[in-house]
Formats: sequence, structure tokens, C-alpha cells
Amino acid sequence: MNRRKTVVRLMKMIRSMWGAMTVSILMRALNHSISIAIVSAGAWGVSQVLLEPEAEILPSILAIMVVAGMLKGVFRYLEHFTGHYVAFHLLAIIRNKLYKRLEPLAPAGLMDTRSGDVISCAIADVDRIEVFYAHTIAPTANAILVPALALHALAWFEPSLAWTLMPFLMGVGLVAPWASDQLSKRFSLSLRKRAADVSAHLTDSIQGLREIVAFGYEGQRRKETWTLGQRLVGLQKKVAQAAGLQDSLTDFFIASGILSTLGVGLWLVGQRQLNALYLPPVLALATTAFGPVLGASNVIHDFNQAMAAADRLFTLMDQPPEVQEFVTSAPPTHVEPSI
Repeated sequence: MNRRKTVVRLMKMIRSMWGAMTVSILMRALNHSISIAIVSAGAWGVSQVLLEPEAEILPSILAIMVVAGMLKGVFRYLEHFTGHYVAFHLLAIIRNKLYKRLEPLAPAGLMDTRSGDVISCAIADVDRIEVFYAHTIAPTANAILVPALALHALAWFEPSLAWTLMPFLMGVGLVAPWASDQLSKRFSLSLRKRAADVSAHLTDSIQGLREIVAFGYEGQRRKETWTLGQRLVGLQKKVAQAAGLQDSLTDFFIASGILSTLGVGLWLVGQRQLNALYLPPVLALATTAFGPVLGASNVIHDFNQAMAAADRLFTLMDQPPEVQEFVTSAPPTHVEPSI
């Protein structure tokens, strides 16, 4: 199953809870928008105090920032509550579906499957999918919506400011995650398999501890555990290197975007096309516009792990039963408790 089919299959499971997910997306948008507004209002207050101290607008700005901060806390709580409400309910539904699919497979269809693999799939892999529902859908939607509003606000000051910042926002949201994804996605499925091997090996070791001790196999079993652990660490290092590449590219785009906006803003002030009072809130707006994009791009590695976990899960769920049972008559209404 390719990634697109995996995403579509996961999205189909959310049909009954789109209301709560929509609320989560809206609350996240309001939360980030208020964050941008608070910083921009603070920068506006500083410029007013420095350049026009007689305006006496600072108390009003402080009052607005206090009210906005209180609303931000409310929106953040509602965002987390609704997002995780959807995620954990869907994880319970997925586990029920998994069990229903496993029942017809037993015993013949699970003869070649280690019990540790099944446990790892039912617990670790399903838990990993939580990232998709709670930390991917809403951040991705807001990575488009909130920066678009921020660019519109910059265009209100001067359109050239919005055009200057836009490429750097796209660099953080598209280029850096894409470059990192090209390196990390090839390791994601292997990493989930290695993690499942470690989990299965430990589960089998605990379940068979009596036999291991009886046959004097403790030392060899420890060596096997160490070897599996080292293979897992090796893959984790490669994924961490991909994450480091994304972080470095992200920092480059953010710093370049802020400095470019500052340079254009200073030029506009020099050309008398922009009031010097507007420069601090413009810089604040440009700086905070990266927040929602970072929130989405930073989950790319967890997203790859979630896709790999979902792929393993669906592969197990889609196995056809070795024996097809056909019910030809209704069960008896009363059965004597005897042989």
C-alpha cells in the first residue's frame, strides 16, 4: 500500500468525527492568529512609545494584549482537547477493527506470525498513528490558513513585504520537509520493523524465560537482544540525521526571511513608502508567521513513522483467512451444558 492509499484509508475512519476535528482546526487557527496579534501589538506599542510618546495609546494596547492572552489559553485548551478526543477515539476504533480481523485468521493464519509482532502492532503501531490524527491534520491545515492571513496583513502595509516573505515561508513549509522526507521515508518502515523485532524478541524472551534458563541460553539470548538493539539504534541515527538536515534548512529560511523583510522594510522607510511606526509590527508579523508552518513541518518524521505503522497494521488486517466459515443456519436458542 502506497502512502496516498494509506492516508486515504486513515481519513475515511474520521468521517464520523469531522465535527470535532473541524473545531480543533478552527481553535488552532485562532490560537496562532492571536499569538501573532499579541506580538505585533506589542511591537506596535514599542514603536508608539519611542516615536510618538504623546499618543498615550500604550494602556489600550496592554489591555488588548491581556484579553488576547486569556483567549489564547482558552483556544489552546479547546484545540488540544478536541484533537486528542478525536485521536484517542479513533485509536480505540482501530484496535477493535484489528481484533475483529485477527479472529478469523486464528489459528492457521497466525502460525507464522510471532505473538510479539502482533502485540507490537496492536499497541505500539496503533499508538504511533495518534500522531496523524492529533498532530498532523490540524497543523497542516493551519500551516496554509494562518500564514495566508499573515501575508494578507503584510500586504496591507505594503505588497512588496508579502512577496518578500512568501518564498521563505514556502521554503520552511515545503522545501525543508521535502528534502528531509527524501532521506527519512526510506528508513521509516525499516525502523518500525526493527522496533517490532525488538518488542517481539523481548516478549518471547519473557514468555519463554523458564525454557531459556532451563537450557542455559541466557547469554546467547542477551547477545541477540543487544544485536537487535544496535540495529535499531543505527536506523534511529539515520532518521536523526534527516531531522538535523531539516532543522538546519529551516533555520536558514527563517533567518533569511526575517532579514530580507527587514531590508525591504528599511528601504521602503527610506523611500517614504512605509511609515517608520509600522516597521516594528511588520517585523513581528514576519517573525511570528513562521510559527504555524513550523508546527506542521516539525512533525514530518513522526508522520513518516505513523505511515509506516499504519502500513504494517493494514498489512496484518488485510490478510485473508486460511479457512472461510459459512453460517448456513441460525444458532440454537438453547444449548444443554453437557458433552
